Amino acid sequence: MLENPLAELEGEIDEVRVQLFDEELSLHFPYHKSAVASVKAIEGAIYNPSDKSWCLPITPQNTYTVQDAVVSLRKFFRREVALAEQREEMRHEIADSVVEGLRSDFEHARVSFEKQEGCVALSIPYDPKSIRLIKKIEGARWDSSDKVWLLPADQERKIRTALKGIFKLLG
Repeated sequence: MLENPLAELEGEIDEVRVQLFDEELSLHFPYHKSAVASVKAIEGAIYNPSDKSWCLPITPQNTYTVQDAVVSLRKFFRREVALAEQREEMRHEIADSVVEGLRSDFEHARVSFEKQEGCVALSIPYDPKSIRLIKKIEGARWDSSDKVWLLPADQERKIRTALKGIFKLLG
């Protein structure tokens, strides 16, 4: 009996995990719109929401299509991880200057800015409208232990736009 040519793909590499069964392959990877689109294009691909995986039938007609898709996904996620690392490094490099610029341009007794792990740690009074403005900033997240919003330093333009709206609300 010939060995399945997909057997070498089994395991977890570069954010993509492959499990091989008799007539199908289970594929796990982080959500990314273009990655999902490439898997959806494979005939018979079915998403399994219970374990957030894709089930791909293995047929003689699609063996190489499935193999190419897995190899491409692994390359894609390897690049994504490298880009994320570069973005994080850049955020750390610019965070000091971004925080200083925001402090000088947006002074208010109830607003403070600090640098924290490549982010601008923003402390503002609670207001639902202000929160909506902050949530529009890509990567914004609430740090409940420090009671601050962590805003990626490379999102300075969007931070400034949100702050203009917040300062109008503060009066």
